[in-house]
Amino acid sequence: MNMYEKIYSSHTLKEINNKESLIYIDLQLLHEINTPTAFDGLRRRGIKVRRTKQNIATQDHNTPTRSIDSIKTDKKRNHQLCLLEDNCKEFSIKLNKLGDDDQGITHIIAPEQGLVIPGMIIVCCDSHTSTMGALGTLSFGIGATQVENVLATQTLIYPKFKSMKIEVINELLENITAKDLIMFLINKYGTVFGRGYVIEYTGSVIENLSIEQRMTLCNMTLELGASAGIIGVDDKTIEYLNNTCLKEIITPETISKWKQYNSDNDSDYDAVYIINANDVDERISWGINPSQNISINQNVPNADSQSSNIEIEAINEALDYMGLSKSVKINTVPIDHVFIGSCTNGRIEDLREVADILKGRKVSPNVKMIIVPGSMKIRNKAIEEGLDIIFEESNADFRALSGCALCVGLNEDILPPFSRCVSTSNRNFRHRQGYNVRTHLASPRVAAASAILGRIGSPNELDKKIEGYGIPLPLSNVDTDQIMPAEFCYNTSKNGHENSVFGLLRKDKDFILNNPKYNTGNILIAQEAFGTGSSREFAVWGLKDYGIECVVAASFGDIFYKNAVINKLLPVILPMTIIYKITDLVLDKHFIEIDIHRQVLKIKESSFRFSIDRF
Repeated sequence: MNMYEKIYSSHTLKEINNKESLIYIDLQLLHEINTPTAFDGLRRRGIKVRRTKQNIATQDHNTPTRSIDSIKTDKKRNHQLCLLEDNCKEFSIKLNKLGDDDQGITHIIAPEQGLVIPGMIIVCCDSHTSTMGALGTLSFGIGATQVENVLATQTLIYPKFKSMKIEVINELLENITAKDLIMFLINKYGTVFGRGYVIEYTGSVIENLSIEQRMTLCNMTLELGASAGIIGVDDKTIEYLNNTCLKEIITPETISKWKQYNSDNDSDYDAVYIINANDVDERISWGINPSQNISINQNVPNADSQSSNIEIEAINEALDYMGLSKSVKINTVPIDHVFIGSCTNGRIEDLREVADILKGRKVSPNVKMIIVPGSMKIRNKAIEEGLDIIFEESNADFRALSGCALCVGLNEDILPPFSRCVSTSNRNFRHRQGYNVRTHLASPRVAAASAILGRIGSPNELDKKIEGYGIPLPLSNVDTDQIMPAEFCYNTSKNGHENSVFGLLRKDKDFILNNPKYNTGNILIAQEAFGTGSSREFAVWGLKDYGIECVVAASFGDIFYKNAVINKLLPVILPMTIIYKITDLVLDKHFIEIDIHRQVLKIKESSFRFSIDRF
């Protein structure tokens, strides 16, 4: 049997027909939005909750994240929170109340409180309940009417879904996350691909994921259209449970039982797919559903290149809402907000990744970055590890309370119309984060990098450095005719100009490029007015072909400067007083390090700041 069949069959109390069964529910999670009618139904029928200890509630969806006091003046939202408090008190259900140490997003606090055990069936009035499938459970969302049924009977009539296996082989590339993987799958297969299925994830890549990364994967399985995502129990699962469950239940017998929740080697599935992890790259959504996502380095689609009228209409509709031009390069799009949080990416590992990228850097002045921990325990852990200090020093807003926040749009964390937000949540539907707000889904790594860059971008862009040795060129007014004489401009290719650059000057045996001392140099140290004159781009091509990665000068010709940026030849402008100092150090063969993002040139013990808008 496969894992899904093992759990479903072990909980089947009665087969209703060949499609549905009455199943036992081990745990039901409750929150303030979809439960009031369920409790009202119990009152009308004069029924008590069947098993109070197997129903746990939390306040998370419409809760504030700045201050508890703000909810007191918000009558509409406060009413729902108070209703949950009253209902839990009346029916003797434990409530994780706003501000309590155990409060947080329901799919996050249940595992961290040790409530989630392999082999369980768990339900909640929230579609992303599937998150807990990462711990070897069958977990899925239900509606308010079904919530009432579970409260009353601790059972549910539920369909027997088909089973699908997605095996992910090879290895994810460095710094590629579970969020990138699930977004890749949603883009590849679409949002209805998994309808009628429970998806089991297997393979070497899944085995290498941390439990929290597995939770992200199972969480967004819903966006593939499936009812649930599940992952078998292994040593990582046991280690996680050792840290969360009561010690008295961790026995050799229970561990042996938990490890049975894996698919047998001869298991059958209704569908099997094999994914090469090497194909997965950093992802970012561009449209209005999670399948509309692309690589961070791609252009958004152009409807003109589509043959299907349905596809043309879908692309144009999405681009219109998102305020994007067709074929625009996605990593050039400016943003004004970044949201870190949600049941998808609001765990401690996510916050650590964000802090790692923010450390020593500043959020762009054009961006407001909001970080909301998925639970109060996570917030306290972040403070214990000093992450809050990193967030504060980076000018990020680390919120005082946990909750769903900007993921769902049911609370005070609503963005102004036409804001553009890179978000670590799970859905980029229209108006989800506020009226006409444009949401771009991404991993915590991409979101943090985008906050720093002030536009959609990759962490790889933050690490851009040029390192090497300088070549002193103590000449002013070096024009493009000198850099690339006209007689060498007959080459119709962008490449092959390395022997032509400074072609006439190199006829002088004493010219600097003829000195073997500078054969390994890659940073040219010039003086005033470098690259003036002709607009010939050959000058830049020639320098690049020769191996020059950066030119430092007191000023540049405007056209040369633009051509340099376009061709990724870094033009650094520094005062002549500093250039004299650098030239002296270069003559002594000192190593140069240029941090492009921080815009700092370092040589020996000296550091010099420069400015460049975009490179």
